[in-house]
Amino acid sequence: MSPKLSWLVSVFSGTPFALEVNGVLEDERISPGQRVAAPRLKAWIRGLMIRRARRIVTVSRGIRDSLLDAYRAPPDKVVVIPNGANIVVFTPRNRDSCRSELGLRADDHVLCFVGNLVGWQGVRTLLDAVAAVARYFSTSTLLIVGDGPERASLEAHALALGISDSARFVGKVPYAEVPRYVCAADVCIAPFQRSRKASPIKVFEYLACGVPVVVSNVDEVGEFVRSTKCGLVVEPDDPGALAEAIRWVFDHPAEAAAEGRRGREVVLRERSWKETARRVTECLSKA
Repeated sequence: MSPKLSWLVSVFSGTPFALEVNGVLEDERISPGQRVAAPRLKAWIRGLMIRRARRIVTVSRGIRDSLLDAYRAPPDKVVVIPNGANIVVFTPRNRDSCRSELGLRADDHVLCFVGNLVGWQGVRTLLDAVAAVARYFSTSTLLIVGDGPERASLEAHALALGISDSARFVGKVPYAEVPRYVCAADVCIAPFQRSRKASPIKVFEYLACGVPVVVSNVDEVGEFVRSTKCGLVVEPDDPGALAEAIRWVFDHPAEAAAEGRRGREVVLRERSWKETARRVTECLSKA
């Protein structure tokens, strides 16, 4: 039986089940030109699942709030357990070795973004910021690891900004190879748009590698980075603020490296998948 069919059997049969929610349910992420099939039916089934679930696990407060608002889910059965990182795959590596393997110079100023190339990731804002940073750091290189429906328009935007040589669109790479790109960077970026609600795995993976981050102040992301002092937080959709934060990292390498080390310690202690699994298991046992 397929997973989707199993869910439907549980919902309609009254079998007890738990529900995990990783994003805002109405926020369908589809490619341009595609259409959401049977949106009303999907919304009805979602509401039924939420009402009948014994416990609902969301990965951020923003997602929890959206469930409470949209579906009137009982607050006492909706809990927040953030995402984590694979601390075995994502671990610090020698930066110079990683750069040599990727054809980068040891003295380059390197930024890294990992993720799907869709609007809410804020990559267009990142390109605008890199164009400003490049005026001060001519050796700036942005590694964009991932693919998606906006890749062509983002490449065209980089060309229009005159940073085609600085913005390297790497495309998809095998999961085990992602840490090489992360560890080659001076700083990793999560420039989410203002509307984004999430517990971004990419941020925890960046930090698991011991690399400092610059993130948008959305949902719980900004609060986490500020409280752990593992990077810088900027207002979303603001290329000027993002450029200023990136410049600070390049101008203060020792302080930035310390932020990365703190981030690694926090992820090992609080944001590993093992810790996430422990919390989910505890939650389900109580349900």
